[in-house]
Amino acid sequence: MHDNKFLERGGEMGKLTRSFNWQETKLGGPETWPQSLKTTLSIILNSSFPMFLFWGADLICFYNDAYRPSLGNNGKHPSILGMPAAEAWPEIWHIIKPLIDQVLAGGEATWSEDQLIPIYRNGKIEDVYWTFSFSPVSDESGSPAGVFVTCTETTGKVVAYQQLEENNRQLALAVEAEMLAQKKIKENERNLHLVILQAPVAIAIFRGADYVVEIVNPLALELWGRKAQDVLNRPILDAMPELREQGIKSLLDQVYETGEPFSAIELPVQLLRGKQLETAYINFVYEALYDSDGKINGLITIGIDVTQQVLARKKIEESESRFRAMVKHAPVAIAVIKGADLIFELINDEMLKLLGKPSSIIGKPYASALPEMQSQPYLKRLEEVYTSGIAHRENEAFALLEHDGRLIEGYYNYIYQPVKDDDGATIAVMAVAIDVTMQVKARQRERELNEQLTSMNNELNTTNEELIQTNEEIYQSQESLLQLNDTLTESEARFRSIVRQAPVAMSILEGRNLIVATVNDMMLDVWGKTDWIVGLPLAMALPELAGQPFLQILDDVYTSGKAYYGTEAKVTIEHNGELKDAYFNFVYYPLKDNDKVTDFIMVVANDVTEQVLARHDIQEAEEHLRMATLAAELGTFDMDLVNGTLDWDSRCRLLFGISHSDPVTYEKDFLQGLHPDDRERIDKIISDAFVKEISNGDYDVEYRTVGAEDKKQRWIRAKGKVMFNDDDKPVRFIGSVLEITNQKENELRKNDFIGMVSHELKTPLTSLKGYVQMLHIKAKKQEDDFAINALGKVETQVNKMSAMINGFLNVTRLESGKIYLNEQEFKLESLVQEVIEETMLTSASHDISLVPCDSVMVYADMDKIEHVISNLLSNAVKYSPRGTPITVKCEVMGNEVQVSVSDEGAGIKPNDIERLFERYYRVETTESKHISGFGIGLYLSAEIIQRHNGKIWVKSEFGKGSTFYFTLPIATGKQ
Repeated sequence: MHDNKFLERGGEMGKLTRSFNWQETKLGGPETWPQSLKTTLSIILNSSFPMFLFWGADLICFYNDAYRPSLGNNGKHPSILGMPAAEAWPEIWHIIKPLIDQVLAGGEATWSEDQLIPIYRNGKIEDVYWTFSFSPVSDESGSPAGVFVTCTETTGKVVAYQQLEENNRQLALAVEAEMLAQKKIKENERNLHLVILQAPVAIAIFRGADYVVEIVNPLALELWGRKAQDVLNRPILDAMPELREQGIKSLLDQVYETGEPFSAIELPVQLLRGKQLETAYINFVYEALYDSDGKINGLITIGIDVTQQVLARKKIEESESRFRAMVKHAPVAIAVIKGADLIFELINDEMLKLLGKPSSIIGKPYASALPEMQSQPYLKRLEEVYTSGIAHRENEAFALLEHDGRLIEGYYNYIYQPVKDDDGATIAVMAVAIDVTMQVKARQRERELNEQLTSMNNELNTTNEELIQTNEEIYQSQESLLQLNDTLTESEARFRSIVRQAPVAMSILEGRNLIVATVNDMMLDVWGKTDWIVGLPLAMALPELAGQPFLQILDDVYTSGKAYYGTEAKVTIEHNGELKDAYFNFVYYPLKDNDKVTDFIMVVANDVTEQVLARHDIQEAEEHLRMATLAAELGTFDMDLVNGTLDWDSRCRLLFGISHSDPVTYEKDFLQGLHPDDRERIDKIISDAFVKEISNGDYDVEYRTVGAEDKKQRWIRAKGKVMFNDDDKPVRFIGSVLEITNQKENELRKNDFIGMVSHELKTPLTSLKGYVQMLHIKAKKQEDDFAINALGKVETQVNKMSAMINGFLNVTRLESGKIYLNEQEFKLESLVQEVIEETMLTSASHDISLVPCDSVMVYADMDKIEHVISNLLSNAVKYSPRGTPITVKCEVMGNEVQVSVSDEGAGIKPNDIERLFERYYRVETTESKHISGFGIGLYLSAEIIQRHNGKIWVKSEFGKGSTFYFTLPIATGKQ
């Protein structure tokens, strides 16, 4: 009855009885079960704890509802109820069976906590942790017949515990990493501080929006001109107030607000050093610093003072400019011919004019630039000077030079001076030449003139031709000397940023093997490499350093711990497969740990190749200049118009009779050193040179000096150039001076001779003219047509001779200061008309017309202005074909009146126009050889117009005629 009620109960037991045939099992039906089994099954089925039972020889299994969720959703349940355990749970039976066997054999309970049991559930094997209690269940005989198991799944607990352990392990690792990070941060902060303090460039750190100085190294203090106590913990603009007006704050604000770095190269900054502002040129960079939240909390500035480099470069540029200007404006012909191929490297306008060549010959070999010299000895002499290194000088050397397609004969004083390098090897030849053709020919012509004068009285019929021939030769006596011109990430990033953003080439080498740890772009450019070399030993990254001293120097720095500073060191570096030489200022600076042991070397380099090469060039240029001035016996002057200083070299001082080396001034030494008769004129010329629109800064004069100490009078030719700033204000006046005393004295003696001869000729010519006029009257009375015609021609020639002699006398009077202006008011138009009418009476071959002009009054010497107009008309008649028109214009232009004379003649070449108004200069063409003249008419005309404060010039196109112009001031209030 008890068994039936038990079996009829609901729950798992009822299911159990319905699920399979107990008779088919070895247990038999429930009616055969022992009481211990029934009791155990009742406990299992009614328990809320997961339980199961192993029973019988095959250990058939039973479990309750509380255990069922542990099986998950699988196809085994409930079919495994009553099955042998080995078949029901084959995946775990090898784990459980030893425990069951232990309980069945010993009859004692056992315990297993957090046992890992792989269970097949939810369609897969899962690792599940269980805590088991194994208790024996006895049969009716009291022998263990089964095992009662109470179990609890502890997977969640075990996993949680494991996770906790893993979390604890990770936490321990994090704490350890944090400690290491803090240590690394402190070490990096210390290294950063050391780098900043020991860096060979100026570095400072500013904190906050007020830019309070937190860290500053000695080089920054030196650059700023401050002491540490003056700037530390103070806003930088309070510590250095002179920066406020220079825009520095706006630069700092820009970087602080945007985070974008700012860098500048050679920025001029006014710094208060001591008690006065000084201009410094600085390469620098501003870069933002960030806190742990990624917000900007400060700035770092890295700078390097490049003032000396900038000033040196400017000085080099100024010296180079001065040298080229001195050569360009030198009053003698100069050329520098370089190399064994004798290439024209530098040549001034005077030499181009002398050679008759364009500036395009610069850069060409001497032989190809001057082909006409192939058959002359000068190329060979140049080669000998270059090869031997011995100068060659020659006076009055004859040479044929090609000008405009024809060979011109000339005589020249010249010197070929070798230019040598520091080793004494010749690298160039400097050629200095002076055209003395006129002096040589003048001597020849003077001899001819004396011979002709002795026979003149016996050969009256040929007097005119001889005199013309003589004076044609005299005109060439004009000398032509011309004058010589994250906290850890943040810390490390900040450190690397210092290297990367530094305005100088910088790298960090690690360890004895000099591993390239960090390198910025500037250093990569210097080395000619890319960032692939990072991590390589320096010897592998730059194999071209083998055989050079730098790797050994780095090793010495590493072992000794002492910095090494190199200045203008020459290094050979490979760039794009090609080895190149460069020059650097550099420092190898050891970075040490807390134990004072070197672990890194900081390399900072500054490329000074341009500076070194420029200095070499300027030394060579200055040597060229020195040799040019020595060869040409030139003196030089340099006037600083901004600072009011004047610099004379020793030759210039000698020409002013000064032996001391004390400073000189314009008023005391220059003006007072001039001859009294020249002082006012030269002062006015220099004043005009300082006005760009008047002179364009050109200066070319002759004057006399009276030695301050020796009282000796000297004649000087001075030539120079005034430099102007962007506002056309004169800032500098440079030039050179050349003594021309001997030439000038010879010229004066010649003028005296010409004056004397001209004066002596006037007496017989006057008598001759009187006799001719008397004979002319007599012939008319006798109606002797042949005599009338012949005497008319004689009178014409006598008049020409008389005009010529008067011209020579006027030249000598002009140059001796004895020509005077007899000024009066007159109508210029009337005078022009009169001269035209007189000219047409003697020159019927041309049609001369006057374009009607306004009636205008001028205040001038009428006779001398008449001479000018007559000379221009006479030249137009002589140099234009018969029958062609000549046009005269008279135009009022503002406060001046302009007169022009135009013809349709052969025209004038550009190189002749430049010298047309020089004394004794004549244009030599095939046609002009048959036209009489001495080259004094235009010279006299120019001098007359200039003494009237007017201007004279010519416009001409070769082959298409010429127009001569002159202007005169209008008489005030008269028209």
